[in-house]
Amino acid sequence: MGNGSVKLCLVLQGLCVLLLTGELWAQNLTDVVSSKETVRFGVVRTIMGTINENDVKAALGVWIRGLTKEMDIPVDVTVRLYLGLSDIKSDLAANRVDVLYITTPQFYELLPLMAEDALLTVKQSGSMTEAYIIVVHQDSPADDVQDLKGKDLRVLDNARTTLSLSWLNVFLWEKGLGKAGAYFESYKMVEKINDAVLPVFFKQAYACMVTQKGFEIMAELNPQIARQMKILATSAYYIPIIVGFRKSYKSLVKQMVLKNFQEMIGSSSGSQLLTIFQNDGMQQISTVELSESFTLLKKEHSLLGGAQSGKTRGADNP
Repeated sequence: MGNGSVKLCLVLQGLCVLLLTGELWAQNLTDVVSSKETVRFGVVRTIMGTINENDVKAALGVWIRGLTKEMDIPVDVTVRLYLGLSDIKSDLAANRVDVLYITTPQFYELLPLMAEDALLTVKQSGSMTEAYIIVVHQDSPADDVQDLKGKDLRVLDNARTTLSLSWLNVFLWEKGLGKAGAYFESYKMVEKINDAVLPVFFKQAYACMVTQKGFEIMAELNPQIARQMKILATSAYYIPIIVGFRKSYKSLVKQMVLKNFQEMIGSSSGSQLLTIFQNDGMQQISTVELSESFTLLKKEHSLLGGAQSGKTRGADNP
């Protein structure tokens, strides 16, 4: 065979390789575009309050599908509601959940399984943090929490108070007053702030623990509340809610959420989702912003033990 024939054969072979490679690449691209990714959300039932489960599932589905549609990434969305920490831990370890809407105490317990560089939190009344206060009637002789031994306490129990009992336990313990369950005659958990504050205002309960922001709003609407009640203790500011990703989760959807969450929240589906969860914004955070919350939880574990910490709302307590 002459040199010309050899060269022609080599050229034809090269063209065949290029055509075959191009065909395989095109097929792979088609497979990627046509195959659907399933994004698996997990939401903790205890921070949903009276929110309808079906509304949550529908809103999350519309939100994610609307986001990915713009980039022609077909996705399915599944939502699971969790009652406790053990099921979340099992699903994270088995890669059965990708994104979690959970309490900060739960995130703290799940740190080894969660991505620390991909964190979001939600805002209420423009703030991502909450401070907690203990309040009594102005006529009460109590001037300090130490005067509340054996009294009854109303405790606000909602998505923004996931660290309130942790703070109360540490606060009492550091003052040498023991555990909250033994210190107060009783404490009643209530879902609405009116059911915590008004019984104290009308002297039907001795004290209440609520969010500072919620109390200020009530006092603004009814100035008598501000005049007739006094604050005995105020906590630091804590982040109560985390939106986080499984550490091993690698997905274009994750990158899109972190890059475009502000635009996502501004969309009609994003606004609907915020409304359902009774929030008004979202913000990306780091573990630096969580340091105050983590310090509190570390103290609670150290002073009271992990089992006691787990009994406070937001860890493994439905």
